[in-house]
Amino acid sequence: MPEPRVEVRGADRLARTLRSTADGLANNLGPEQASGASRLATSARRRAPRRTGALASSITEFSTGSVLGIESRLPYAGVHEWGWPARHIPARHYAGQAYEETRGSIVDGVLGGVRRLLAQVRGA
Repeated sequence: MPEPRVEVRGADRLARTLRSTADGLANNLGPEQASGASRLATSARRRAPRRTGALASSITEFSTGSVLGIESRLPYAGVHEWGWPARHIPARHYAGQAYEETRGSIVDGVLGGVRRLLAQVRGA
């Protein structure tokens, strides 16, 4: 009895678009991540303690690979976030509160990017 023959149509196209999608998931969520990082930074700037405004204006966003976040190069940024009991500086958690405020919209945006990339997968 002869072996059954199976022909897969569109396998090359499927493999090509799956590779492209995998690459996109690793490297091409930039617009969605940048938008999320921007929302996070805006919220943190708004919530940062203010005396001179230097802390708020020092907050920058970043988005690299699959990571997005905010940072400040001021040495006292972490002190205001986490506090310093020995110096009677209370924790203010401005960045943590910004994260809680924007987390849902960041996740929704990145998931939208994932859906955009998955919609490009094609077979036969």
